[in-house]
Amino acid sequence: LVKVLGAKKKAGVKVGDEVVHPIHGFKTRVVAIYEDLLGNERVLTEHAKGHVEEEIQKKKGWKSEIRREGLKKLGEILKDPSMIIEDTRKGSEAIIYVKEVSFKGKTRYIGVVVGKESQHYIYTVQPMSGRFDEKRYIKLYEAKTSGGK
Repeated sequence: LVKVLGAKKKAGVKVGDEVVHPIHGFKTRVVAIYEDLLGNERVLTEHAKGHVEEEIQKKKGWKSEIRREGLKKLGEILKDPSMIIEDTRKGSEAIIYVKEVSFKGKTRYIGVVVGKESQHYIYTVQPMSGRFDEKRYIKLYEAKTSGGK
């Protein structure tokens, strides 16, 4: 996990700083900085937050609610994920912090995607199925449960 994510890596920015989007080159502001379970800084920009809020408004049902919940609990998900997976699709290079949650009596998953544009940037918050295809994802970490996993 340390080899993939590093430990205590700092983003070098603070809330309110204007940063340049690593791929598209436009400017956006830092609205929050969170720490993951290894002490790395994960940065939420105005653009990324707006992207998630837009998705919440567009979609209805449990997926929208999961996104809303994920946005509210970003810090908690990064600090205490149920698992961390790496998206191995060519060009993706994303790390996803996954939290298993109980939502209206069902098990659901929230994924916080980081590293798609930069190792510190939070790209999006998304609902996930829990069926993590081994051809697409590598499981880097799984939290221990009372069942001994």
